[in-house]
Amino acid sequence: MKQRTRQIACYVPAQTADAFAQYARAHGTSISIALSMLIEQVIAGKPLANDQVDPRTLFIETAVDALLGKHPDKALRAYTHEVYRDRLREAGLTR
Repeated sequence: MKQRTRQIACYVPAQTADAFAQYARAHGTSISIALSMLIEQVIAGKPLANDQVDPRTLFIETAVDALLGKHPDKALRAYTHEVYRDRLREAGLTR
């Protein structure tokens, strides 16, 4: 059976790895997905700085919001947004 995905590995300086992890977190995704998107953009000949919405990320955001909206503990949604704002602030993305 043909594999749908394959692993690509590379070694980078610790500072580069940390910076890329921060980049992925700031964009609300994993290192793996962020790196995959960058590779796909390069192969497609697109510039690396691309602000397009990732459909997978949009689905996850929508699903989480829907689940929180229907959760019996209505305070959970507000708490989640509060934690999210705190993390954005910690990452230096908001004040």
